Amino acid sequence: MNSRIFTLALLAAAVCVPAALRAEEPWTAKELLAPAKLAQRLNGGEKPFLVYVGPNYLFRAKHIAGSIDAGMAAKPEGIQSLLALVKGKAPGTEIIIYCGCCPMNVCPNIRPAMKALKGAGFTNVKLLELPTRLADDWTSKGYPAETSR
Repeated sequence: MNSRIFTLALLAAAVCVPAALRAEEPWTAKELLAPAKLAQRLNGGEKPFLVYVGPNYLFRAKHIAGSIDAGMAAKPEGIQSLLALVKGKAPGTEIIIYCGCCPMNVCPNIRPAMKALKGAGFTNVKLLELPTRLADDWTSKGYPAETSR
C-alpha cells in the first residue's frame, strides 16, 4: 500500500513540474511545417531552401526532392556544413530543415541544427514536422522524394 502511495506521489510531482523547469524545444509551434503543406508547395513548383541534417546513408536512400544534404547536425562537421550552406543568405531567408532518421522527440540532429541557425541570426527557420520518421511521415504518403544512389 505504501509503495503505491509513493509511486502516485512521484507521478504527481513529475506532472506538476513548472514549465520553466522542463526542457524547452528550440522551435515554436509556428516554426513547425506540416508535411502536407510542404508537399503542396513542392508539387506547385516552389523550390524552398530545404536542408537535410541527418545521416548521409538515409539521404542517399531516399530524401525530399530538391533538398540539400548538410550532414549530421549532431556532429560538429555537420553544423559547419550547415552554416556553410547558409553563408551569405539574408537573415530572413526561409530555411526548412528536416531529418526523419527517428522520432522527433529523440532525434539528435534537429535541435542542434535549429540552435545553430538561430544562433547565426536566421529568423525564418522552419522545421519539417516528422513525428515518426521520414519513411512514415513523408515517403509512404507519396510526397515528392528522390534517391542519390
